[in-house]
Amino acid sequence: MLLAHGGDTFIDALIHENLPDEYLLFIHPVAIGNGAGLFSALRGPIRLEHVAASTSPSGTMIPISYRPGEVNR
Repeated sequence: MLLAHGGDTFIDALIHENLPDEYLLFIHPVAIGNGAGLFSALRGPIRLEHVAASTSPSGTMIPISYRPGEVNR
């Protein structure tokens, strides 16, 4: 397992090569209105299979887990 925090250039390189076998997303209930796209490095759409999710008392979803399925090109 490789856990990558931040570093969108590094993460984009992994996504571009279709290397992640699971995405763990932490969603905070705050809207900031800008920022980098999470999956901007994809070569095409992919299906994500939902694995798990839970919510903290503050409303943060920790983690939402998805596994990539087939690549749709």
